[in-house]
Amino acid sequence: YTRSVLVEQTTPVAVFVSDILSPVVNLSWTDRDLDILDLGGNVTWETPVDHAQVTRYLAYIAEDAAGSNRSQIGPEVLINETLLVLLEPDHTLAAYSHIVVYSRSALVEQTTPVALEIIDRESVVANLSFVDRDLDGGEIGGTIYWGPNGDVDLVTSYMVYLSTSPEGNGRSQIAFAPRLTTHAELLTDDGAVDMVKLAASEVGCADGSVEGLNSYTQVAACDAKWTVPGVLSRGPGSADSACAPGWEVCRSLNELILAGVTTADCAGTHGLQGFYATGVGGPGGRTCSVNEGFVGSVDDVFGCGSVGMAAPVSCGPLNRVIGNIDGSGGSNFQGMSANPTTEMENLVKGTTRGGGVLCCKGDMAVDPYSMIVPPELIHFPNEFIVVYTRSSLTEQTTPASFNISDADWNVADITFVDGDLDEDHLGGRIFWQPPGEILIVTDYVVYLAANATGYQRSQIGPSLPERVRQADLVADQVHGIYSHIVVYTKSSLVEQTTPSSSDFNNSFASVSSIEFIDRDLDDHELGGNITWLTPTDPSLITFYLIYLAGDAAGGNRSQVDTAIREGTNVGHVIPETQIVHFTHVAVYTRSSLTEQTTPVGINISDTVTVVTDVDFVDKDLDLEEIGGNVTWTVIRDLPIVTHFVVYFASNDTYRSRRKRAGVDVLAEMFADLFIPAETVPPLEEYGWVSVFSSSSLAERTTPSSHLISDIHSPVVNVEFVDHDLDLTDLGGNISWEVPLEMTSLTHYLIYLSVNVSASSRSQVGSERASDDPFITLDPETPVDDRRYILVYSRSSLVESTTPVPFEFNDSFSVVEANFTDKDLDEAQIGGEVIWSTPGPDFEPLVTHFVVYLATDAAGANKSQVALDLPFTARTIQIPPEHYFAPNTHVVVYTKSKLVEQTTPAPIPIYDVISSVSNISFQDLDLDPIQMGGTIYWYPPDEIDQVTYYQVYFAETGTGTRSQIDGRSYKGRNVVGTNHLFFHWRDRLPSYETFAVYTRSYLVEQTTPVTLSAIDEIAFVRNLSFLDADEDLDP
Repeated sequence: YTRSVLVEQTTPVAVFVSDILSPVVNLSWTDRDLDILDLGGNVTWETPVDHAQVTRYLAYIAEDAAGSNRSQIGPEVLINETLLVLLEPDHTLAAYSHIVVYSRSALVEQTTPVALEIIDRESVVANLSFVDRDLDGGEIGGTIYWGPNGDVDLVTSYMVYLSTSPEGNGRSQIAFAPRLTTHAELLTDDGAVDMVKLAASEVGCADGSVEGLNSYTQVAACDAKWTVPGVLSRGPGSADSACAPGWEVCRSLNELILAGVTTADCAGTHGLQGFYATGVGGPGGRTCSVNEGFVGSVDDVFGCGSVGMAAPVSCGPLNRVIGNIDGSGGSNFQGMSANPTTEMENLVKGTTRGGGVLCCKGDMAVDPYSMIVPPELIHFPNEFIVVYTRSSLTEQTTPASFNISDADWNVADITFVDGDLDEDHLGGRIFWQPPGEILIVTDYVVYLAANATGYQRSQIGPSLPERVRQADLVADQVHGIYSHIVVYTKSSLVEQTTPSSSDFNNSFASVSSIEFIDRDLDDHELGGNITWLTPTDPSLITFYLIYLAGDAAGGNRSQVDTAIREGTNVGHVIPETQIVHFTHVAVYTRSSLTEQTTPVGINISDTVTVVTDVDFVDKDLDLEEIGGNVTWTVIRDLPIVTHFVVYFASNDTYRSRRKRAGVDVLAEMFADLFIPAETVPPLEEYGWVSVFSSSSLAERTTPSSHLISDIHSPVVNVEFVDHDLDLTDLGGNISWEVPLEMTSLTHYLIYLSVNVSASSRSQVGSERASDDPFITLDPETPVDDRRYILVYSRSSLVESTTPVPFEFNDSFSVVEANFTDKDLDEAQIGGEVIWSTPGPDFEPLVTHFVVYLATDAAGANKSQVALDLPFTARTIQIPPEHYFAPNTHVVVYTKSKLVEQTTPAPIPIYDVISSVSNISFQDLDLDPIQMGGTIYWYPPDEIDQVTYYQVYFAETGTGTRSQIDGRSYKGRNVVGTNHLFFHWRDRLPSYETFAVYTRSYLVEQTTPVTLSAIDEIAFVRNLSFLDADEDLDP
């Protein structure tokens, strides 16, 4: 707008405002300072989408994404320059959390930056280790090992130095620094880097000796031991150290498949003995994983060989697996129980015996995490090895360190005992203990020498690998000038110059006082213990050897026992050894090296024992089962016999098949063996009983025998008729016929059972004698769920197990009964009880019917009505005026010749009460002592049993009465007529009441309904007459 002195104009000139936004894009930065809490690296970005007004950029490190407390990184970057600034290494992280970049115009720097969160990256090597393999003091040689750690993806190489301190002070670089590539990075004299490709060893095992899969060029089975836990561990003492340079422990199935290894090769056709581990593990349950290394696959260890559980077919060529699930790795493998789900990380192996690892050939010339230090490198005054990681930006400032240690590599405790028992000859095994540290020891070399320093030494056998801690001096070695054994250790670099030594003595020994008693009881056969006294000094003896010989000097000898360890002065001639031509027993001593040449001998004496009169009577009465006593008689050489053994045999010779019949019978006991009942040899196969005499050593081979006769005594024709007529109750006589074979029979036992197998059986009565085939089953015996009678035979030994069964029927008899009370008085009954023909069982079981009055339907407190009635009867009369209280039922029972049934047919008693009510009478005869008129009443409520009404004059309290006939026949008023008219009649003055009785067809009720008889009297009073006829008598 423009404005005058007077006013601002109303129409301005306008321009459109465009808000420009110019943030950088793709801001990037990676921390390449590998020290923790230190930062460093290039910050890069790309030009904003709208950069027309941008003149330059500024980068900062700040405490938040908004740029608070920021500090500039490098100089400003102009729009036409490379969009990059360097955050110098060793920049302290402090409180900074973001990299922020601002765009700037010619006017001003923007206030809202683009921010990138800082991630502090670090990588310090882990598990740094070194074993000095140069055996001379002040000099080192060997391989330095370490493990990757932290942000390995940023590491381009490792720098290795000798240093006077763990912090790297006074350091000097060692030879070269391995890179994380397939090459080694070597430093030239002028400091330039030369990339050299190193060749892998053609032999897969570090010790140069391949134990299996020899025909393969990419895979080798290597015996190994390792103490660093884990199959894929690295460095000294690790499983990987068993592999040659350029080789490593096989990590996946693919490596083995590509190498052409088959399951058959893995199983041992190429010499595999033991278990050879790989880096293939699994998630558990003997399931192998296709993942390499530890990723999801650390449970169980899979490999090749002959030890362990079978691996599933999904494991390709790998045929074995070990782990905590079975402990099948044996004692050579440990660490599987430290954590039962991470065997791959914990497995160690304490010896090179029994397997090791499979090594696969790789492309690397050397392990990128190791460095070889050449021998004879003087390390003084440096006592530390330090390793730095290096990124593409810089070498870290804080290294990993390892303290160098020289060790004593001499063996200890050399021992040698001359095991050649001939004078002036040497022979035996030399033992020693390994040095305190054995990591660098590869071999031991053993010599005979004229003194402790190795003078005039003579090597004993070849060099021995470290896992071997013993050497054998062959027997018959001439003693000569030698006085010492000397042992040298040897590393992969050099043999030791100063040995360890031990002097030795010469030796001699023989047994005395040999004793031998023949305890084989057969003729021309020997067996028994040989005893002797040991030499005064038995320390050289390892074994004694026993021979049968043709003479005392051991001529024409034959060994009769295994070598017997010293400390035991008892040997054995096994039973049934044939005497043949032998006359002596000869005993030789043996050292750990060789057997003595001159024995001590003793003459042989044979012994014999015979058993006769074997007998056996079977007292188990079941077929194919036996029981009883075996008896016999003994003659000759009884003192040698310790016991007798009885067998069931297929025949009576020593060649029979046989089966032990019981426990041993001691010789001092009566010659008798009890065979328990129900013994099943079985007889079809073993039909004889044979007795063998036995010494403390062995049984006699020739028996005495007896043919077994199987006694079988089942009863026949079991019979039973149930005479208890209640359902679910039994009673009656059980009978049977005696068995055909009664030799061993003494009793019978009878049971009721659910089935023929005698389930839930219960005995009936007591035992019956063998001549008494009869027993009574008490009435009212519950049937329950039993359906069988079982009859067992019994001997003096045992009851038979197989009874004779009889399936019985539960007889029962039920009637339908009826009773109607014809006595019309209260509390009194009378009438006819009627019942039906019983069913389902009637003739001939039912012999009588019995009728009772009872207090309930089950017949409690019953009282009989009349006598027992014959089975032809169907009714019985209960006389009228019978007081039934307290009974509530009439019950009708059937009865057999054995017993009356316990469950009756019940009839509830219904007391029929039929008395009239509301009697009324109006006397229409007005004369005294005379009455006449109509008597009225209401009929009874219960009228079914009423046939007549009868009316009487009655005396109160005496029962004297006089029937009023009226107009009815004989004074009987039929039902339906509820009144009685009678003309005047005289009544006795004592009749004070009318009494109305009901009557059934059976009887008149005894208790009437009464009404007082009121005699109506009406006559005139003051009767007068005045004769108005004056005449006399007119």
